[in-house]
Order: sequence, then C-alpha cells, then structure tokens
Amino acid sequence: GSVLFSDANTNGSVHTITTGPVTTAEARLALVNVLGGGANVFLGGEQGGGGGATNPAIYLGDHSRAYASIQGILMGGGGTNQQYGDIVFSTSPDIAATALTERLRISSAGSTSITSTNATATTTLSALALNVNSLTTGTGLYAASSTLTTGKLVDLQVSGTAADASQTALNILTTGANGNAGVTTYGAQISNTHSTNTSTNVGLLVSATSGATANYALLTNGGNVGIGDTSPTALFTVGASDAFQVNTSGAIAAATGITSSGIYSLTAGTSTDSFIDLTSTGDFAI
Repeated sequence: GSVLFSDANTNGSVHTITTGPVTTAEARLALVNVLGGGANVFLGGEQGGGGGATNPAIYLGDHSRAYASIQGILMGGGGTNQQYGDIVFSTSPDIAATALTERLRISSAGSTSITSTNATATTTLSALALNVNSLTTGTGLYAASSTLTTGKLVDLQVSGTAADASQTALNILTTGANGNAGVTTYGAQISNTHSTNTSTNVGLLVSATSGATANYALLTNGGNVGIGDTSPTALFTVGASDAFQVNTSGAIAAATGITSSGIYSLTAGTSTDSFIDLTSTGDFAI
C-alpha cells in the first residue's frame, strides 16, 4: 500500500493507494511500497509541461519562511525516457533575504560546483572548508585520474581587476609541533615520473609577467636552497656533498673547480672591461 499527502484537490487529506505507484500530479509527499517492493519516497514539486513534478524540494524552516532547502532540478528526459537532473543545496544568506541562494550543486553528470556570494569572506568563513581534525594517518583530500590526457586534474584560478596586497591563489601551511625528534616534514612535494616514449618531464614551472614594477618567478623567504643536494649547508648549494656554495653575503664559500672551453674574465665594480683573462689554451693576461 501507499500513503499520499496532497495539497491540491484533497485539501491536505491523507489517502491510501492500494496498488501501483503514485502518479497523482498534485502529490507533495508519497510513501510507497510498489507491488511488494522496497520502500520508496517520492517528492512532488512544480508542474512540468507533461503534468509531472519537475523540481521537487525539501524545505527546512517554519511555516512562513525556509532557511535551507534540498531540491531536485529536472534537466531533461521524461515521457518514455528516463528523467535526469541536478540536486541543489540552498541556504538563506541573512535575515533580510527574500529568497534562498544556491550553494552546492551536483549535476546529473556527477560534477560538483560550490557557489559563494559572501563578499566579506575571511579565513574563518570560506566558500569551501574541509575539516579533518580526526585524521592521524592517511590522506585528508585525494584526487586521482587514470584517464586524464591534456586536461588539468586540479585548476585554481583567481581573476578580477581589484587585486590587493597579499592576494594568493594557493596557500600551503604546515605548522604545529613535531611528535618525535629528528623527523623531516615537508610543506609540499612535487614529482613528475612519466616514462615511455621520447619526452621531457618538468617537475615545476613558475612564471611571473606583466608586473609594472617587478616580476619575480620565485622568492624563497627563508631556508637554504639545494640543487642536486638534499641537505644544503649554505644559502645556495649545488651538487652532492655541498660541492658549490654561496653564503648569505653572496660570496662563493666553496667550489670544486671551474670547467670551461671558453675564456675566464674577471671584472670589478660596474666596469665591463676585463682585468684578468685566462684562455682555454692556458694564456694568462692582465
């Protein structure tokens, strides 16, 4: 049997339907056990062109005004074809609002979009927040694809004409206290290990252009930089075992040698003239 709640033609009365699914176009809520099958819940909504419910919704609130809703949006199908649509989550932004605002939509294709209209959002009030404080090991957020070809797995973009100081597209912070002595933690790890066929792998590409005053592709605010060295002892280190080092004063602190097929020239100050030249054949000129 079935129980049908309706607000049209029946004045909100309760009816029992003994056989078959609920097909009454005016239905708002129907609890159905179709032909002995499992329990089903049907929600009716606005009337479509064919007389069916197109956008059924569950509203949360009192009898005068809802503050949130979950709504199905019919996108196509119907008749003899399977219907398909989106599911939308909406909330009321403030006490002056006269309508609910869409916040989250899951499309019929499976994509998810989040909309924020909060013009004064801060770090404590974000368009999307993920709290995994109970996580101790494993992964808090995971995105993977085995079919991606020329697309982007994750795409972050900030656009507009009113950028202000400290505008940041991606901010990564690792902080707190280490649980054990001698551990190594990472703010970010980036790797590219593609193989097969002739190709070039790039682990990180950075670019900064169009700045009216200056363009800096990379700034390291603190810490030593190592190239080919996982434990650099100087501000800038190249090669294993700290082979080449530049200290915080900009002086070369260590070097294993210089190899070149050209001419070595030493200059001083802002002069472009060479004071000392050493050619590849061993000639030395001052």
